Formats: sequence, C-alpha cells, structure tokens
Amino acid sequence: MDFVALDNAAIRASTVPDLAFSLRKLKNEQFNLRFQKATGQLENYSRIKKVRRSIARIETEITDRRAVAPRAVAHELRAGFNTAANEKNNLSVNHRRAEPVYDAAKVVDQILEKTLSMMDEGTFDPARIVARLSIELDALGEEAKLSQQYLTPAIIRTARRATSLLIPTLYARPQSEIAAVLKLLSVTSWFETEIVADERRDMAERVSALLKLYKVPCLISAALFGARRPYWLELASTTDLGAFLGAPGEVQFDGGPERTLDLVVFVAARGEAAKKLQSFRLNSRETDWREEVQIPDDVAKVYVSVDGETTLVKRAA
Repeated sequence: MDFVALDNAAIRASTVPDLAFSLRKLKNEQFNLRFQKATGQLENYSRIKKVRRSIARIETEITDRRAVAPRAVAHELRAGFNTAANEKNNLSVNHRRAEPVYDAAKVVDQILEKTLSMMDEGTFDPARIVARLSIELDALGEEAKLSQQYLTPAIIRTARRATSLLIPTLYARPQSEIAAVLKLLSVTSWFETEIVADERRDMAERVSALLKLYKVPCLISAALFGARRPYWLELASTTDLGAFLGAPGEVQFDGGPERTLDLVVFVAARGEAAKKLQSFRLNSRETDWREEVQIPDDVAKVYVSVDGETTLVKRAA
C-alpha cells in the first residue's frame, strides 16, 4: 500500500491504530530515502517531499485527536506502532536466529538515523546526537560485551554506513564537536570486524584502530574566537587522540603514511559568493600544528576545506 496516496478524507476516516501504522511505515520510508540521497542512489527526489507532507498530515490528525482524548489515543497509538513493529519482525520461529539483542545495535541505528536527518537538513551537530542517545556511550561496549560471533551482517553494514558518514566530519570543527564524533565512532567501532580483539580493550584503542582503518591522517579542529569583530580563526592539527578524550598526551594514533594536506580558508560577505582568504600545506605527521587567521570585518560566513571536504566553521563555545 502506498501510504503517501492517503488523502485528507482517508486520514480523517482512519482509526488511531491505522494512523500509527501508516506513520511508522512512512517514517521508515523517509529514513531509507534519506540514506539513498546521502549515498547518491536516490532516483525520485520528489518522493522525499511527498513523504514528509504525508507524515505532517498524519501527525496533525493524531495531535488533534490527542487533544480530545489523550489517554485513549495514547493507548491506541501504542497498539498501532506495535503492529508495525511486529510486521517488520514477522519471521518464522524456525528461521529466526537465536542471537542476543544488544542495546548497542539500537544505538547504531539511532546514530545513523540522526546523522542522516541532520545532514539532510544541514544541521549536523554531533553533540546533540550524543546528548539525545539513551545510553552512556563511554560504558556501552563494556555493557554490551560484544564479540564477533554475535555480529549479524545487517548490524555490521549499518555500523559501517554510520562510520563512513561520521569520518569526514572530523575535519574543521570545534574540539568539542570532534570529541562528540569520536564518542559516536567509539560505538560503531564495536561492530567493525576488521578491528582485532587486542584493539578493543578500551574506547581510545578502538577509536585509534578505526581511524587507522579509515586512513584518517590527523584530527583538524577549527573554531572562531573573539567577543567582537574582527574574529580570529584558529586552526589546529594533531594525532593526539587523548586531547579529545580527556587524556592529553596518553593516546596517539597512527595516521598512516606521511602525506600533505591542502587546507583552504574561504570567506563570504553577506549576499556574496565565497572567496579564498588563505591556504596552507600541512604535513600529516606534524603533531602540534597551529595557525591563526584574522577574519575581515565584513565576513558573514567562514569555511575551511581539507582536501576538498568543506565545512562551515562555528564560533567556539
């Protein structure tokens, strides 16, 4: 059934469980469409808008009914959501694998969904994702007690999608945001089968192994400072993972073969196109590289490009 095809009359005539069922189906489709868009596989871009509008119409109807009978509607919503969940997991008992269900797998799904959603809206904020997750990330691996024999192919694929989206966001962000991304990667690293057992002992070692696996040369932070104009852009590069995880100097990661990175600072005045302000050639093996760039008074936005990966720079917290 195409739930997007439901018109206003059909929505008003539907029961609350039916509305909840339709809403869950549409949100699942919205998630898949966003992933297809992020990976360049989406063919029908208009479908995203249609699904979003259908979700909004159903949520409006549910809100109106909840205002009249809040308790009854809440009970019926649970019934509808459970029906949708049961249909998704409606596998024969004889074919269902007897594997433990880990909270960690749910967290990876949340990370992927929120990352896709924020990137789609241009509002990616790793600190918000960390704050909204229901489990303390630092202790997640110990609680889950994951081992490779329990990892399903679906969980591994989902974790790798999340990792591949998070890795590029390690460049040109404030240190607090890079630390938040590293926390998210500490979760997805549990599901990376190429990380050997000896590298899973603590969060720093897992993240270090993951960065090496994805050939991350170094961590590059960027933030704007200054109470008033002119602002200063502070750029810094390091392989000191501990500096972001609360243990400066204790954890270094191997950034792979030595290479040269191109850093370019772009600025844009209000209503004008971005133009290059300054560029740097950075050796990836430099462990404590820092530069400050003064930003002209008329600049409204500052961007930093690291080997072609461009990020809008934020003010330091």
